[in-house]
Amino acid sequence: MPTRWEPMLAKPAATLPAGSALPGGTVYEPEWDGYRAILERTPEGCRVWSRNGADLTAGFPDIVDAACEQLQPGSVFDGELVVWREGAWTSPL
Repeated sequence: MPTRWEPMLAKPAATLPAGSALPGGTVYEPEWDGYRAILERTPEGCRVWSRNGADLTAGFPDIVDAACEQLQPGSVFDGELVVWREGAWTSPL
């Protein structure tokens, strides 16, 4: 993984911050237990990296193809990759 990108990881907290804690408000998301990953779109194409630096590109060809088709070079996404089958979440682990 390029050393300049590191995924943001969840941190435990005793309480949730108020909705007004940050400019623009706050948003929370469920923990899906998928792959935490960075997707980077470069002029050469798209790559997907795990939080530990493993190249996951070959494991998610549909996501890579869609990202290369829709994103501009220089785009970087930090998120969690999960698998949906027949309308339900399936653990990729």
